[in-house]
Amino acid sequence: MVTTIRRQRVVGMAEDIVSWSQTILAAALLIATIMYAWHTATMARVAKQQMEWSRKPIIAVSPDLVGPATVFLRIQNVGAGVARAAKVKISSKPEGLALSWAHPSLLPLQGFTLFLPEKTSDLRTFAAFEKIVAEISFSDIEGTPYNYTDTLELKDFRESMDTAPTVWEKSDEARQESQVKALESIATALKDIRSAMKR
Repeated sequence: MVTTIRRQRVVGMAEDIVSWSQTILAAALLIATIMYAWHTATMARVAKQQMEWSRKPIIAVSPDLVGPATVFLRIQNVGAGVARAAKVKISSKPEGLALSWAHPSLLPLQGFTLFLPEKTSDLRTFAAFEKIVAEISFSDIEGTPYNYTDTLELKDFRESMDTAPTVWEKSDEARQESQVKALESIATALKDIRSAMKR
């Protein structure tokens, strides 16, 4: 009888251990499933963002310097998608520059150069502005509208003009000279080929 009671206690304890271990395993499985679902949702969200960025148009405005003292504004789609019905309204602070530009469709990496009014196209006059503000609006290929403001702060640029003068025309001249030399080399090679073919 004592043996039967002990046996029942041992069996009862074993059943309790099995029951507790099953509960612990079920809880661990539930936690693992929740973590797996959370990570999967995060990965899906990141993949969606990457897909959106891979086809999103982004219009940027930047100064384009020609020679030592002439400034143009460059408008370019630096994104990977087509920008439809692009509009850019440019103003300055303090006032003095006001332009509006529109284009029906900007392809990826397509850009345009805006000629500034003569009174603001001089580098010193342009750099005197505190900031250039571009209000940009367009829609992507699916019709999703985008509206944002791109601000060019010119203070650091203006200050660097006096402390670190940059000569754009010389670097451009060197590039042009190397291109001319390459073209002359190609022309010479073509003449040699043509004269060899006539023989």
